Amino acid sequence: STSANKRGSGEEVVEGRGCVFLSKEGQCGIYEARPIQCSTYPWWPSLLESEEAWQDEAVVPGDQEGEHWNEEDGGCEGIAHSASERVPSSVIDERRQVALDHWKRFPGFWIKRRTWRL
Repeated sequence: STSANKRGSGEEVVEGRGCVFLSKEGQCGIYEARPIQCSTYPWWPSLLESEEAWQDEAVVPGDQEGEHWNEEDGGCEGIAHSASERVPSSVIDERRQVALDHWKRFPGFWIKRRTWRL
């Protein structure tokens, strides 16, 4: 569904966008308090395992020609964006470890690793 609803803070969000906290403009409504899964993306271990995995996650903004974000496959517009700034390896390593440590706390870690592509 692509209908808009009101949630929690009263912000309007679009159903069917993969996250109830995305506004109709595609902005995160809880950015400062977002979950670890979001705050560590795209620095998940599975996306850093190979160049192929990294490039498979790359998508382009909606106004450009190429593969776009969708609810089923997701994707990160910043990976291949021409204006993206280089992220220091220390930041990448720290975010990757936070993601890994977070998911290790839950039962069925290896199942979640395959499901969430950590």
